[in-house]
Amino acid sequence: MKKSHRYTLFLLFFILTLIVGLRAFRYPEERTVALPVTEGAQISILKDQTLGNIEEILEIAQQPDRFTAYNPNTSRTSSDIFVSCWIQLPLSNYEDRPLERVLEIDYRWVDIAQLYEIHPDGSYTMYQNGENIPSAQKGLPFATHAFQIEFAAHESKTYFLYLRDYHWLLPAITMWESPAVYVERAHTEQNVVFLYMGLLTGLILMNGCIYLALRDQDTLYYILFLLAACALHIVHFNLHTTLLSRIEMGQLAWLPAGVNFFLYSGLLVLTAGLFLRFALEFLQTRHYCPRAYRPVLYLANALVLASPIFMFGPATLFGRSIISIIVSIWACSHLIALSLALYGVFKKVPQTYFFIPATFLLLIVSWQYTSILMTGGIPTSELLLQWLYASGIEMGVLAVGLSERIRMVNDQREAAQANALSEAEKRAELQEQYNNQLEHDVAARTSELAASDQQKSELLRIIAHDIKAPIDGVSSLARMLADSPQSLEPALIKEYTKDIEGSAAHLSELTKSLLLWGQLQTGKHSVGLQPYLLSDLQDAITPALTMLAKTKAIHLDWEIPPQTFARFDFESIASVLRNLTINALKYSHPESRVRISAEVDSERIKLSVKDWGVGITPERLQRLRKQRALESTKGVNGEPGTGIGLQICYDILKAHKSNLHITSQVQQGTHCYFYLRTWNQASQ
Repeated sequence: MKKSHRYTLFLLFFILTLIVGLRAFRYPEERTVALPVTEGAQISILKDQTLGNIEEILEIAQQPDRFTAYNPNTSRTSSDIFVSCWIQLPLSNYEDRPLERVLEIDYRWVDIAQLYEIHPDGSYTMYQNGENIPSAQKGLPFATHAFQIEFAAHESKTYFLYLRDYHWLLPAITMWESPAVYVERAHTEQNVVFLYMGLLTGLILMNGCIYLALRDQDTLYYILFLLAACALHIVHFNLHTTLLSRIEMGQLAWLPAGVNFFLYSGLLVLTAGLFLRFALEFLQTRHYCPRAYRPVLYLANALVLASPIFMFGPATLFGRSIISIIVSIWACSHLIALSLALYGVFKKVPQTYFFIPATFLLLIVSWQYTSILMTGGIPTSELLLQWLYASGIEMGVLAVGLSERIRMVNDQREAAQANALSEAEKRAELQEQYNNQLEHDVAARTSELAASDQQKSELLRIIAHDIKAPIDGVSSLARMLADSPQSLEPALIKEYTKDIEGSAAHLSELTKSLLLWGQLQTGKHSVGLQPYLLSDLQDAITPALTMLAKTKAIHLDWEIPPQTFARFDFESIASVLRNLTINALKYSHPESRVRISAEVDSERIKLSVKDWGVGITPERLQRLRKQRALESTKGVNGEPGTGIGLQICYDILKAHKSNLHITSQVQQGTHCYFYLRTWNQASQ
């Protein structure tokens, strides 16, 4: 299922739960009885710190204007530390049957409540309830202050209710139509409270395990927020009294009502601070709103540090304004968190889809509760349970959002691990390819070095052979001329001299070839491309070829177009053309011909050397094409060869980005050609 669909279903379920839950907290009005129930009478109140004796109250009740009308809409706070009051309740039964009622003082922090039933003879019966009253002495075993009263048919009674509190807030008084109705409602309320506490306990345990497993900081602050909320509502509903009374047989309560109230105030401030701290981590405010992160963080820490001031009493200096202060702190903290979440919507933070509904719900439901407290009123049980219900939904929604965030983080971690594994596999594959390529390059280089060593050895062998022959010939002829010059005829001396000259020319040509080849191999021969006339090549190499051509009576045919320019290195290309022509003369029959030609097109020039001599065998031609023809062979008349002429041609033409092409047939001749780029003034 897509994320958007999951969020839509979640919001629908959230709205349905909200509607059903809030409707469930609406109590039927017909199950309560409106006060007063005596015709012409009114509920009256007497505020006096010094009066605590029922006999005095009975005398004062006979005096006019001492008891004033009880108005639940008046200010309900006091600046006094200890407050007590008496409330006169005239009640009647107009039915023909006996009735049982329950009188409930709907306020949780009343220190003690005493109900006096006045009999017709002036005597009275006292019933007690409150924080310090053991459960065995209470008429109804619930934390709220309730009294069961009975009426005979058409009986009227007057009750006096004595209340004592610490920074007392005027309570709301409700009369239920029967003890069964009150017990049912009280059981329902208490079950809801315990369900809520069970929810908080489950969330605390679950998120505790998650925190131990993942160590996420937002999970830690959520646990602290849950613990503070749990303590807050335990104090709020006085659950500590009920639980401790069961353990200690109703003989002791840990916290009196006054401390209970201030402990509740401090826990409310602590919860506000921890909620802000959790919101900062849960919404990842540090990343999408860094400017607001630090001020809100300081505010959250300040609230946490200030909470003991409210818990342990120094906040009494604020007087009656303490309630406005703590309610404002709680409301403002939620508004700040909600503002951060709304800004997170624009930054597309996924957690805001959970945080905004939960926080907004709690603010709406608690608005009436907050406004009543701000005006000094007392929230009813219905409002308290609605706040509890909204808080439970908030905790659940935030837990779902936190689990969704943890799932997203885990998905991101798994994706990162998968990416890391994939990258590692790619790196391993690349490393393997690199190693294979390195091995291949090393093997190829080794093969090249071995071939080069073999070539150099072969070259040394050829050079030694080719140089040895002319040197030996020159030495023999020179010795003969030196030993007996008088015995030799002039014609023979002239012939020996020409042989010596030819051997010297051969040695000179061999030396030039060796120097050029060595420079090409070491990279010291630089190729300078310049525009030259092709006819200049003919003029440069003809003198060196004429003697060899005349010796075999071979005719050199030059077919070079006049005024034709090409870009090349003159000395290098002259050496190529000279080597190819010498080879053609060596392997041509006497009285044959060798043709040197040039064919010009728009972009390049084809230079060719063609002979009609002995040709080249297919095996040797294959070696020549693979540039493996480093060998010394003799010409038709036994002319010596250097064996490196073609290798020099290949290397020079490679520097010119050209190549040597050879075609040949045995006893039909050989055709060698290569290409040069043309040049004209317009292309300069």
